[in-house]
Amino acid sequence: MSYTIKAYKASANSALCDMYALAHISVLADFGITNVTSNTDSWKNNEFAYFLMCFDNDDGSIVGGVRIEVFDGTNYPPLCEAVADMDAGVYEELDKEYGKGTGEICGLWSSNRVMRHGFGTVLTRAGVAFATQLGLRSIFCITAQFNIKMVRDIGFREIVTLGNEGYFPYPNDLYQASVLKIANIETLEDSNFLVKPRILSLRENPLQRVSEQIYAIPLDIQYNLVLSPAVKSPEMENDDKNSAPIIPVNNYKPTSGPNH
Repeated sequence: MSYTIKAYKASANSALCDMYALAHISVLADFGITNVTSNTDSWKNNEFAYFLMCFDNDDGSIVGGVRIEVFDGTNYPPLCEAVADMDAGVYEELDKEYGKGTGEICGLWSSNRVMRHGFGTVLTRAGVAFATQLGLRSIFCITAQFNIKMVRDIGFREIVTLGNEGYFPYPNDLYQASVLKIANIETLEDSNFLVKPRILSLRENPLQRVSEQIYAIPLDIQYNLVLSPAVKSPEMENDDKNSAPIIPVNNYKPTSGPNH
């Protein structure tokens, strides 16, 4: 199975934004989630919003995505709209990081056809690596409990002073969610020892092809985490995607599920 993950600026790619949004809504609906307050269209015209999309190289279809929204000091990222009514302290958490470079990784989704392949982990990890290109030094997320192990392994830690000892009933009363933060993306001191090298590798070489194995099925993934112009790496010079050398990478086995 061969895939490509590419980075885009939202305001410069309206058609892809629409495709991303429709697919995300469809995945949430499959889980019976239809009232996600933070899942709006405002990010599509946000000059500080970016997203990664994962394409199936066999048929060109989109199988997953994740967004990174940079906090500009005025427009708060989606997690604030998600939980501010329950704890306005979330604004203070963002304000404390403003000026250093911060934002949120959000809107994570993967299609049912690749369920349990580990794309939630792959995309979140890539998003954290990509965030340093945007000048971020810290990054927030909000996630349900079934994804806590995955985001903790990447380096996020719960902000227990928010909500009910760190918990919120979000996106509805059937789920418990937490707001988490990586305090220092540069050092990633809280990242799992197996995960940290992968994030650093993607940061240092955003154009690479590797074999990722999160669960049982190995994934041949071509990363292009450079916005533009995209300069080919030596591994990408041959137009035949299947001819580039594949570097095998074995990873831990996290949980997976929908995100907001």
